[in-house]
Amino acid sequence: MNNHGDGHAFPTDAYYDDKRYGIEEGISKRDYFAAKALPAVIAAYVEANGQCIGTDHVVSNCVAHAYRFADAMLAERKKRAS
Repeated sequence: MNNHGDGHAFPTDAYYDDKRYGIEEGISKRDYFAAKALPAVIAAYVEANGQCIGTDHVVSNCVAHAYRFADAMLAERKKRAS
């Protein structure tokens, strides 16, 4: 588990010289969910503002919003698992 306690999206067996030596953790579920949400966040920004993103301020805001969606998705998964 990573420091967000969300596990990993695509863990796989790790091999070296055709011998399994452990698990390759892959991307965290939080990062995966944020990456999936980011295009929609950007599209909503562009639609609302009529312009393309480009400034550091806008980019970091879009990324922050994508992670908020990811955190909400993880919280909902946790509630449903309880």
